Amino acid sequence: MKLIKDITKIKKFESLISNKKHVLIVSHFNPDGDAVGSVVGLYYYLRDLNIDVNIILPSTFPQNVSFLDIKEGIIIYEKDIDKSKEIINKTDLLFCLDCYSLSRTGAMSDLLLNLDCSKIIIDHHLYPSENEFDLVISNIKASSACELLFYLLMDTEKVNSDVMNINIKGALALAVGLLTDTNNFSNSTTELTYNMASLLTKRGVDLMRLNETLFKSNPIRKLKLMGEMLSAQLVIMEEEQAAYMILTKEIKEKFGFMPGDAEGFVNLPLTLEKVRISAFFTESDDYVRVSLRCKSGISVNDLSKKYFNGGGHAKAAGGRLDMKIEQVPKYFEKSLKEFLKEKQD
Repeated sequence: MKLIKDITKIKKFESLISNKKHVLIVSHFNPDGDAVGSVVGLYYYLRDLNIDVNIILPSTFPQNVSFLDIKEGIIIYEKDIDKSKEIINKTDLLFCLDCYSLSRTGAMSDLLLNLDCSKIIIDHHLYPSENEFDLVISNIKASSACELLFYLLMDTEKVNSDVMNINIKGALALAVGLLTDTNNFSNSTTELTYNMASLLTKRGVDLMRLNETLFKSNPIRKLKLMGEMLSAQLVIMEEEQAAYMILTKEIKEKFGFMPGDAEGFVNLPLTLEKVRISAFFTESDDYVRVSLRCKSGISVNDLSKKYFNGGGHAKAAGGRLDMKIEQVPKYFEKSLKEFLKEKQD
């Protein structure tokens, strides 16, 4: 089994990065561990080739992966628009990782779409926007963008199938995406996933210690927030075998919410025997963020595409709603009932 079967794509990847002076790496709004891990992993590969490279993310990333920040600093677009625009305007090669379309890069999407340079996407989601890119490296069988990137780098001339030729800091970053997007190897895994874990261990990545950093070093506010969501905000739809929770701005303020504090909460209802679909809604100033998860036998990707302006994988998808948070419960329940009825008919 290979994630990248077309060797010409690997050669084109190597050709496109040669002689580039200003490479930019971006990922999606509300970046998670896979987004941050993949951009940092690629950063170190390119830096080892003496290429000038910057990372710009649309918004702040979770605190539990902040140790991956690079020497120059990962630039957050919404916090430093002027500096971001300066870097974007001089870019001669753009990478978009863990992001199926530049539209998912938020407020900087138009700037990136209008860039007159080569663009490369490395992603594992369904339906990448191929027309936006000069090179599309995509495979939905990959557990994460980090896994796909890892096997791409392993096949390059620089690495030459020897994991010891991958920068150790880059290897650590790729391991972060591997662990977080598989929820610590509990979903979306194949033999290649475990093979990657084995090779990263050989390279010197301490996966057990990384596991503790990512999953067992939570601030007390996160546990208190989790208790609030499960005890007071969890709604069970018994007939539909579904559950949902809503994180409002009021609750965020009460618990001193920081980006990443609700990471993984959407998976919690799926531990219940009779729940097969879980939804988590997060209120922000501009919209409601939607996270969807499910067990086998149904596709939340289809649900998200039809009702929540998003998409993703069969078992994990995301989206957004442009409505008041008070309208979300009625809208979700109505949408889910319609969706399940259509699937039955």
